[in-house]
Amino acid sequence: MAGTRQYFVSRLRGTRPSTAMDTPLEQRIDAIRGGLLAGDKEQGNGGAEILEYLSNFCHHAEPPRDGFNTVREYLDYRWEDVGNRFTFACVKFSIGSQADQRHPSLRALVGHIGDHISIANDIASYDKEKSGFECGKANSLINLVQVIAEGDGLGSNAAKAMAYAWQLLMEEEIRRHLEQLRYRNELGKEEWRFVEALLTAATGNVFTSMVIARYGGERARVA
Repeated sequence: MAGTRQYFVSRLRGTRPSTAMDTPLEQRIDAIRGGLLAGDKEQGNGGAEILEYLSNFCHHAEPPRDGFNTVREYLDYRWEDVGNRFTFACVKFSIGSQADQRHPSLRALVGHIGDHISIANDIASYDKEKSGFECGKANSLINLVQVIAEGDGLGSNAAKAMAYAWQLLMEEEIRRHLEQLRYRNELGKEEWRFVEALLTAATGNVFTSMVIARYGGERARVA
């Protein structure tokens, strides 16, 4: 498995040259890589970041065997586990942006938006993931609702309510940091364009999490 993953990553990074014996999958990976980099030549640098952060994600840390002691500890792990850097690179590529997602003035805001994405996804996916874990389809249950349920001795519904409170807290933090950024006037037009795209992505994540059949089944299906 590790060898397959490393081969995939090397292909993404362009360190493994193409040959006449390449499989259709290898050709497809090369085509996607080439398309992303070609997009950067037209505008922005999100394509290169997609490749970088997707490659990094393939090597992200496993969850601790003894679980998580606090919600904050879990969210810090989940921030990487959910692939936020990769997601934000996709956002950049979609709008042809050169904004620095690691800009010092954006650090707190980007962090809270990533937490919000993680939390909303965890709430929506909990029932499906819990069912998969209980019937043996999944080896672990990595979910904020479960962390809260185990840590506070709560039932599923109460733990979901607590998780939703954390989502609302993140929304308040996002609002507060947006106001600070406007007051301090620390961002240029390109950074604000990126921020608006990030907020759109977070909004889309909430909507998708509510209506996607993957989580809610027929009850969530939009006619």
